[in-house]
Amino acid sequence: MDDLRQTAWSILAISIAASLSGVAIGSLVLNTPLAIVMTMLLPITYDVTIGAHFTTVAPWISSLAFSQWLANPQWTWLARFDNTIGLGSALCSLLLWVVTPLAAGWLRQTKKEVK
Repeated sequence: MDDLRQTAWSILAISIAASLSGVAIGSLVLNTPLAIVMTMLLPITYDVTIGAHFTTVAPWISSLAFSQWLANPQWTWLARFDNTIGLGSALCSLLLWVVTPLAAGWLRQTKKEVK
């Protein structure tokens, strides 16, 4: 039963993080189809290319770090094990993939001329 609960929480955590990222990217680009495509493809391709070339930086700028941390929170700044995400990586991922596009989209929408 605990495995089922953990699996359900992991799916919910990934859904929450993906929804937040989708809203942030959508507010930035102001185009729904493009935002959907970017939300689905950009994090995967970004993680693969960055992970292959910059292995030391990849856990800190991974688009999946926040959702992995939500699924299995570790309250230390750095990860204790290789398969976990620390609080620092999770907050960096949240800042890079949710807060920054959301703030930029909010600024863009406030400066946009009403038609």
